[in-house]
Amino acid sequence: MLFQAYPRTLDSKDTKLTKPLHLKVVGQKNKTAVSPAPVASPAPGKRTGWNVAKKSHTSAGEQLLVKMLFARANELGHQLQEMAAQLGVTYGYIAQLRNGMRKCEHISNQFATSCSGYLGTPRMTVLLAAKHILPEDMFADPHAAAKSVPAAMDFVSRDPRFGPLMPVALRHKDVPYEVQFFIVSLYEEATGTKLIPGRVDATTMLLKIEQFEQHRATLAKAGDAGKGPQTV
Repeated sequence: MLFQAYPRTLDSKDTKLTKPLHLKVVGQKNKTAVSPAPVASPAPGKRTGWNVAKKSHTSAGEQLLVKMLFARANELGHQLQEMAAQLGVTYGYIAQLRNGMRKCEHISNQFATSCSGYLGTPRMTVLLAAKHILPEDMFADPHAAAKSVPAAMDFVSRDPRFGPLMPVALRHKDVPYEVQFFIVSLYEEATGTKLIPGRVDATTMLLKIEQFEQHRATLAKAGDAGKGPQTV
């Protein structure tokens, strides 16, 4: 029995068949064997960049830290197992963050510190990306700060210098709060204008923590002094 192979067609990269190879049995009608097209494999020493899960699996806010980690892994050429080892967790932990089964805002302090070292960013950036803390948490009154953002966006849109540069898409009320907060913060930094009240800088926060610790130590010392000598 004789077989005759039809010519095959290769794509531009010459890595896989664009259509399967047909083998025709000579001398027998309508009997054609079809061989499956081979799957193209990455070139040696290279790998495809890792992507995060589909939007249907996780929200953009939940994915921000994951996107940062995957971008860093691509930059360093790390496999997911390598990235997990660098972060001190298992591959399964990364997979759960990736598909949304584990929420980024619930990450541990240890993992946040590991992410900070892997990304080369301050730990505060990791916590913000994970939504472990929110932008308004940097203000004396978070609720007042959050409520002031829409009015601040309106102020920016009416600015004679920056207003005409604001895209129409950013003028709608359905623009995500995080995007509005980001734009207002950039405007404040660029112009020196304070639109969101009660912002507390890092130095002030550290000073308040020190004051609290001193007050706590004073109370503890006073309490110990009031107990008097211990008797058996």
